[in-house]
Amino acid sequence: MDADQVGQVLRAVEDQDGPLDLAELQDETGLTRTRILTAVSRLEEVGALEVAPDGEVTVTPGPQDPEVVAQAALAQEHRRSFERSRLEMMRGYAETGACRREYLLNYFGEAYAAPCGACENCLSGRVREAVPENLPFPMGSRVAHATFGEGLVVRYEGEKITVLFDGQGYQTLALGVVLDGGLLEPLGA
Repeated sequence: MDADQVGQVLRAVEDQDGPLDLAELQDETGLTRTRILTAVSRLEEVGALEVAPDGEVTVTPGPQDPEVVAQAALAQEHRRSFERSRLEMMRGYAETGACRREYLLNYFGEAYAAPCGACENCLSGRVREAVPENLPFPMGSRVAHATFGEGLVVRYEGEKITVLFDGQGYQTLALGVVLDGGLLEPLGA
């Protein structure tokens, strides 16, 4: 969904004298139901549209911010980026040679020292050592990055650190680069 499609949905609602339902919006714009639902959701999040309990859509009363379409498109891009990062984390789980219990608990922000002794990786003997306790950023701690913003440390794997950033989703970073460049700053509790 791009800014043009978001703008198309907003204009279709603005051009009407009253509320529109999704079928009418689909007729007006020619967009798929999924794209309309996405655009309406993002426009509602930024305060440009209101959705009634019956699903009818109206423009929010009062003056509109001229940047509302860009804000809605940016919100959609952040959501898409976050979803992609979640998919990458699940792919990492499927492909990991590390302790699966540790991986899952780390994903949800819980510290766990492998091996668990129950998953196939631990039972095969591939997982031997626990994560050291003197980590530069403790598991579950909040950190800040200049580009990605604030996030939660969720995983260490070898020389990599994975952080769940509030606006960007999961990012896996080279720990050496992070430490050498001072890329992460710990935040107070």
